[in-house]
Amino acid sequence: MSKYELPCKCGNSFVIEPRQAGQSLVCDACSAAVEVPPLREIRQLRPAADSGDDRSVDNWSRRQAAMFVPALILALVCMSVIGYLGYWKSSLETSRPVLEGQEVLRRTIEKQEPAQLLEIWRSIEHYGLGERLTPAYVEDQQTAFRLNIAMAILSALTLVSLGVCTYACIGQPARPAPPGKTGKPVRQPAAKP
Repeated sequence: MSKYELPCKCGNSFVIEPRQAGQSLVCDACSAAVEVPPLREIRQLRPAADSGDDRSVDNWSRRQAAMFVPALILALVCMSVIGYLGYWKSSLETSRPVLEGQEVLRRTIEKQEPAQLLEIWRSIEHYGLGERLTPAYVEDQQTAFRLNIAMAILSALTLVSLGVCTYACIGQPARPAPPGKTGKPVRQPAAKP
């Protein structure tokens, strides 16, 4: 925003902004009340020279930078991990596979003689069916469920990080200018009853 110099009768000058139009300021040097002119007249004043102190008003504070940078890095890392987990999840087979040999096996058993079926039964009874293994698709379903939970947690963490970034950008007002750089508004005396 443009800043202008408003001179006082004592030779001191104020740095003012157009939003201060119509306000009264108190000079620090002579304690005189100085009226800020209307907006049209402010534009006719001499523009204020940029000073090294004025740039600190617009810059971020260290606190804002200390909040923004780590939160942004965390959000980017979380989004990268979510992308990787999503890619991993897409490679999992979570649907039950169609067993093509199952129909052939059923027909083969139906064609067996009772004596042959009894022999098969005895061998199964003696040796057992073997160790029961969890099918690969069930393991993939369990892995996909865990990945969904991890992605949900990381998504929430990403949203919180982006919220901190937003707060660091717009959530805090800028620091006030150093004393003497802008005029102080005149305090109006309290009305007496």
